[in-house]
Amino acid sequence: MADDTNDKGLDTPPPVLLTPAAPVLLVPDKSLPRPVSRDGKRNSSRPGSREAKGLSPPTSPTMRKSFLTPPSRDGREKVDKSSGDYLKRGVTRMTHHQSSDVTLRSEREELVELITTAGNGSLMRGWRTTLDTEGELQVDYDDFCRVTGTWKWVGDINALFGGDGDLDHLQLSEIAPKEGKLMTNFMKWIKEEFGSPAGFFSALDANKKGKVARHSFVSFCVNRSFKASESDINRVFDCIDTGDIGFILKEDCIFLEVDPAIRYEERQRGGVVKEWKDQAALEFLQNAKTGIRGLPGDCSIALPDRHRLAPRPWQAGAFEQIPMVVCQRRQEREREARYKQKFARATFLRQLRTAYGNEVRGLRRDVNPDGHTATPSDIRRYCRQVDLPVHISDLWSSLDTDGDGRVRMEELCSRRAESLAKFKAWTLRRFGRAVGLWDSQEALRARARRRAQGSWVSESKMLATSFGEALKELGWPGAYDPEERLYVFTSLDSMGCNLITIQDLEWLDRWQPSEFLAADPN
Repeated sequence: MADDTNDKGLDTPPPVLLTPAAPVLLVPDKSLPRPVSRDGKRNSSRPGSREAKGLSPPTSPTMRKSFLTPPSRDGREKVDKSSGDYLKRGVTRMTHHQSSDVTLRSEREELVELITTAGNGSLMRGWRTTLDTEGELQVDYDDFCRVTGTWKWVGDINALFGGDGDLDHLQLSEIAPKEGKLMTNFMKWIKEEFGSPAGFFSALDANKKGKVARHSFVSFCVNRSFKASESDINRVFDCIDTGDIGFILKEDCIFLEVDPAIRYEERQRGGVVKEWKDQAALEFLQNAKTGIRGLPGDCSIALPDRHRLAPRPWQAGAFEQIPMVVCQRRQEREREARYKQKFARATFLRQLRTAYGNEVRGLRRDVNPDGHTATPSDIRRYCRQVDLPVHISDLWSSLDTDGDGRVRMEELCSRRAESLAKFKAWTLRRFGRAVGLWDSQEALRARARRRAQGSWVSESKMLATSFGEALKELGWPGAYDPEERLYVFTSLDSMGCNLITIQDLEWLDRWQPSEFLAADPN
């Protein structure tokens, strides 16, 4: 838009003036000027770009609704704050411009991290899904600005694009040299060994199933002497399997063709088939019964079995192998599994709070008497004892977050565990162990005051109020924090009677909390 304005001779200046010594402030792509090449001509997008193809944004009912619905006040405030931070970083970058290798390297590393995050931990998959959907191992200026603008990335685009003298395209090898060289070598190897991606897939799919899993792909490349490690071959598979399905199809390998003309012809031929498959898969998902129990609030649009448009049972096998259907099924299963785990955890913790007042007391009293952790057998026995309506496998998956086979207190109630760990660390520094607090002069005076008033005569128990008075005299840091004091006292009080015993302190001494609970942040 800035170029058109300048061509018409209007006086409106472009948002950012590009000079050889100035970096580019990355703002929404419509306000960005196009880079100027070394011969003084303005570069243009490649013919295969989305803008040249005339593709418009998706206009599904959900998207149309999001476009028409005005953002809420909180949403506008978040957007304004995010935009303000984005522009502030850009202005700071331009004001303190230093075209040093360290600055450019940090910007490139930040960009690589954003791409990797978009690919769910895979740089190659993130590159393909966000920047290079056509598989050309390069991205043009317009697409790059559009995508990185949504990421709020700020950097010197001239320096990033101009590494190879081409200011119109950014190669994969310019931001990730190792991955770029890997893909180039792999494409050359396919051309030399098999002649084409079609020949490569035919040799790869020896069983004629029409799809190849990751392990088969890696073993085939290793056996056919492709010069790369298994981790590198897995990266190549991530670049091909853009949907993270776990297997690849013949049409996924079209972009591996070295000859651009042949690649374009194969893509046109395969694109029609792929479009038809995606449309058929979409109709199948809309009309078929998923077989998965709907979640609260979900409404099923599956057609009855006798409806004329309902998918037939003999068609299910073919449709279930289409990547779109595979992804949808996997998402539904993962969503249902997460819902079951959250429900089981919430039900279990609610049961402990209702029966015992808090999770630590329930763990000490019944789940694992006088213990600090719980095993699967402990959880199973307790759920059977109270007839808890949850699946044990779902409950255990939600409780054992680190997968070590034990549920610790910090996994049940992190805030209480943190307060107890800090309290224990304080008693160790002050007395060497928690039990030493019981015989301290301050604790003895607190119990003596109650006996003098005639309101307490026991020597084996101490009222929580007297315990708190002793801790204040001892200078416990949490004595004046109501939340901290509540967590510690109610967790030590195993019977829920506002009483602290020496056995409670002995139980605390036997506990070995994780180091991070009581560590001070550095």
